Amino acid sequence: MIGKAIYALIIDTDNGVGDTIGTRCYPMTAPQGAEYPCVTYEPSPPQPSDTKHGPSTLDVQPTEVVIYSRKFSEAEDIASTLRAMFDRYSGTVATVPIQSVQFQNQSYEHYPEIELYAIVQQYQFRLPRDLSVVITGEPLEALNLERLANVTINDPIDRQTLAYDEASGEWINDGAGSISIPVFNNSNDDIVPGRPLSAVGAQGDRISVEPYQTAYGPLRFVGIAGETIPGRSNGHATVYGEIRGLDTSNFPVGTLLYPLEGVNATFYPFGLFTWIEGTNSSPLVCAIVTRQQQNTGRIFVRMWSPGYRNNLDRLDDVVISNPYQGALLRYDSTSSDWRTPPQTSKTILEGATETVEIYYYSITTDTQQFRTAQSDTPSAGNKIVRKIWYSTTAQADIDSGSWTLLETLADNATYADLVDAFEDQLKTSPGGDTPVSIKTTWEDVTAFTGLLDTYSGAAAAYSLRLLDSDYTGSAIRVRRASDNAEQDIGFDANGDLDTTALATFCSGTDGFVKIWYDQANSNDATQTVTGDQPKIYDSTNGVIEDGIAGNEKPAIYFDGSTHVKNSMSLVNQPITISHVVAIQSYGAVNYMFDSDPTNTNRVFIGTATTRNWRFFAGTTATSTTGAPLSQVVLTGVFDGSGSELFVDNTSILSASVGSNGLSDLFIGTKNDGTLGIIGNCQELIVYPSNQDTAGNRTGIETNINDYYNIYTP
Repeated sequence: MIGKAIYALIIDTDNGVGDTIGTRCYPMTAPQGAEYPCVTYEPSPPQPSDTKHGPSTLDVQPTEVVIYSRKFSEAEDIASTLRAMFDRYSGTVATVPIQSVQFQNQSYEHYPEIELYAIVQQYQFRLPRDLSVVITGEPLEALNLERLANVTINDPIDRQTLAYDEASGEWINDGAGSISIPVFNNSNDDIVPGRPLSAVGAQGDRISVEPYQTAYGPLRFVGIAGETIPGRSNGHATVYGEIRGLDTSNFPVGTLLYPLEGVNATFYPFGLFTWIEGTNSSPLVCAIVTRQQQNTGRIFVRMWSPGYRNNLDRLDDVVISNPYQGALLRYDSTSSDWRTPPQTSKTILEGATETVEIYYYSITTDTQQFRTAQSDTPSAGNKIVRKIWYSTTAQADIDSGSWTLLETLADNATYADLVDAFEDQLKTSPGGDTPVSIKTTWEDVTAFTGLLDTYSGAAAAYSLRLLDSDYTGSAIRVRRASDNAEQDIGFDANGDLDTTALATFCSGTDGFVKIWYDQANSNDATQTVTGDQPKIYDSTNGVIEDGIAGNEKPAIYFDGSTHVKNSMSLVNQPITISHVVAIQSYGAVNYMFDSDPTNTNRVFIGTATTRNWRFFAGTTATSTTGAPLSQVVLTGVFDGSGSELFVDNTSILSASVGSNGLSDLFIGTKNDGTLGIIGNCQELIVYPSNQDTAGNRTGIETNINDYYNIYTP
């Protein structure tokens, strides 16, 4: 008989999974050739709950439900829906009465040979027997009261009732016409009889309660403890009727009582009630004193105040946003306002400015998630960026919540990739235990295009920004002074130097560049002598930035003798070198860069007095324009008689400076490690061609200037 009820519940399209599996729900096993996903169910024989007074009036029937799917994530979604529907369910389905359903456990199976996943769930269905005629066929009027023979009636009073206690399986006398509700003590301390209670959630089919607090608001007041409820345990709250054995010595008979948060142990010695409505009490009258006595005092509980503040005037200022069928008003104790719609994963997403594909939250009593897939295909020239974030706040606001980035998926990762990554993150409990919220964001953004993507063919390229979208290496290798440890420092999501990683590695000490990585051809520029390594991080001021131009971009500081060097060989001209350098002070002569003495090719500045730009490839040419004390984009084109020197996209020197080629490039000093620049360097790119006659020089310098903001075009 239970089978038809289980079938009806599973294929239900509102609460079950009928919208996913249709009618593919089978008893015992799925038929040959069944489509997936599908569900099977197998009830075990019922287990009667016989008593010594008569036959069973309640049967327990263990049942196994198995979900099959080709996709693990789909099987988990169906399993989650079924558990939410079955666990603690009660009602009548397909004429079958069900008292309650209890979820037992869940296990996983995988059949790789046919690529099939199975999730096995175990439930216990509690089925009431017909109370008018039990299995003996004996009618109700013939049943006798012998089964109550062991019930002790303590101090009977008028209209006292007997109540069945499911926890103990016994009948108890519960007070004069009293009504109690099952509750769970959510606090770690015992709750004593007479303590007003606030509802803070649910634990299974019980209301989760804590001692009354005004912060929860008056409508969270749920009743008064009629018994001692140990911490983190089940008990009962009286919502109507008499409670005895309380200390009512402070309250004359007939006093109306308000729930009180015990904040003043002197004035309110037990922190239970007050006769004064005020800051620390609820505005709802909850009880009246029927006996004034220290040890045997009595109160009569009632959970309403007729005609007292129970009208809709208090809802005058409520704004009903986005109402829909079944929407509820919910009291928010933080803002002391009523809110709609209720907080669910779906409604939290509504109105968010970010595009979110998955929203999940988990609290002690509730777990929800909502999914809506976005496109896997980026717009022209764009890329899809998917990220996973978490918050340790339950039901965190999409836009304004405090979120921590958990994972950035590879560019153009698909929604299927995202689901897999999301489920992997769930297994590791991001952010720790509940409460937790997780969101995944989707963006269709402009794809990164570096300078080398547009102007390719470089022989070497050194920069503190990403120059090539295909480059996957680091920017620099840094040695910290405190212990000489070394670490590669790469780029952040925007293609800038990862200054966060740099600051973390060098915190409290100086950092020096040992290797400046070549982003074009692995012609890395290195310096193994620690005293000759240029500086990138200062123990006091942090990441070194170019302070002259004010572009606030990371920079490498050269002090006149520090430098890095590569081993490359471009013996023949033409050669184009674009250099981003900031001159802070002048010495006798300052070399921007230089080549090996056997094949010298350099740009340098004259004395501190003359400050003339000088150009050399076998013969020195000197400009009539003085070198400024500032940051510049310096481009040298070495091409025999057509050689030319450009500063900030302006030609300052055109001359025949010789035909020497380039090898073993020194950055920051002369080729003997002396007479170097005193200032910062951020970028140097070498092309084995004349980029001016090729029509690319202006574009290269414009790209550099757009990033570093050096000169006005």
